[in-house]
Amino acid sequence: MELVGKSNLNFIVQIDCANNLPSNLCYNPYVKYRFQFERSNQWYSTPEMKVIEPNPKFNYKKQHKIDFISQDVAECLKNGNISFNVYGFPP
Repeated sequence: MELVGKSNLNFIVQIDCANNLPSNLCYNPYVKYRFQFERSNQWYSTPEMKVIEPNPKFNYKKQHKIDFISQDVAECLKNGNISFNVYGFPP
């Protein structure tokens, strides 16, 4: 894969909104996500919205950077995934 050995791969994760959250779980909604290629198992998160909202508009953008693309990271980028989880609390 042509990315192996490269450095400074930058990309943006954008989370615009969620739709139709259950009415019993739509207070302070937020989204957590993580990348399969990060061995640290680090999660990233949008801010909690501090409202009761079944259709929250997060308007979230975060730039991420990978300092070095190893063979393992390249395989994860090609075949892996990003996990997104939407959370909310009872009102």
